[in-house]
Parts: sequence; C-alpha cells; structure tokens
Amino acid sequence: MFDADGVFQRPPIDLANQLAHALGVAPHHADTFILELFAAEAMALTGENDVLACAEPVLTRWSIEGGIEPFNHLWHQIDVHSEVLDVVEDLRATGQYCAIASNQQARRARAMSVGLSYREKFDAEFYSCDLGLKKPMGAYFHRVVERCGFEPSRMLFVDDRAANLAAASALGIHTLHFVAEEHAEKGNALRAMIRAFEESL
Repeated sequence: MFDADGVFQRPPIDLANQLAHALGVAPHHADTFILELFAAEAMALTGENDVLACAEPVLTRWSIEGGIEPFNHLWHQIDVHSEVLDVVEDLRATGQYCAIASNQQARRARAMSVGLSYREKFDAEFYSCDLGLKKPMGAYFHRVVERCGFEPSRMLFVDDRAANLAAASALGIHTLHFVAEEHAEKGNALRAMIRAFEESL
C-alpha cells in the first residue's frame, strides 16, 4: 500500500503563491492563507463535507469574492513523481498487489483516480473520503485490511508520516518510511528500500 502525497505525488511547490496571486492575497500572507485552506480541507477528508463548502468561509474571512472557482482549479493541481509510479508498475508486473492508502477529500480523490488514471495504475484505491475514516485512525487500517482481504503480516505500507506508519504497525502491517522529496533519484531510492525490506524477511 502506498500513501499518495509525499510518496508518489505532491501539490505544486508554489501553490501558496499561485493562490495568493489569483485570489488577491498579499504575498507576505500567502503561507498563512494556505494553512487556513488546508485546515478547511481537513474537514472534508472523511467525506461528510465538500471541500468547496469548507473553503468558502476562509475566502469570506479574507474578503475574497468570486474566488471559489479559481480555488477549485488551483487546489486540485497535482505534481506526479512518475519514477515512483514506475516502481508500482514494476511491482504489479511481478504479480504483486498495489493499492493507494491516502487521506483525500472527494474532489481530489476523483482528480487522482480519474484525471490521473490511478484507478488503472493500482489494483485498489482506499481514500479516506470513501471509507469515512482517515489516517492515522486505527479504524482506517482495519477497514483497508477488510477491503483488500490480506493478512496484515503480508502487507507493506509506505508513507511519509510517522503517525500513519505507527497506526499501521500497531495492526501488524509492515511499514516503510519514504519521503520522496528527500531523494534525488526517487524511484531508485524506493526500489532499494523495498529490496532491503524483502531481504530482511
């Protein structure tokens, strides 16, 4: 299982500045503004709320009128680490089951699954908005185990966040800490880490 953001994709590195420029926020407030938007998005991660409805009060607080469409367009941009997805492709070619295990709100999950064709690149997608649960809740991983049908001891979970890895490990799932941005050759680094894990078994 692979987490998404931080492992094989990320938002554009200049997203804060893009949003600030498009929505008329002063550049020196860009970081504060985007942190408020991320906090708003968090309310949509388990599927009860739509991210646009969650973002609207933030835009109102910042006196931004007519900003929901530009926000929607910019917020759902994704930069893909294609060399990491190549690792997934290679694993699947050997018959290994590969799934996404990611906290996402519904609009971004759809942009990933359909827009980026992840539904074809992975055997399954376990998005928090679909499960009604999010990492690092232990119940999230219980639900994933139920859905995929594997024993936890036969599963490996790759994520960039320690809390998520700890929650999976508590259920008996093997874990691998991987932060894509820490590696110049991301695909080769992940391959080496997976190989080392397999040799340790």
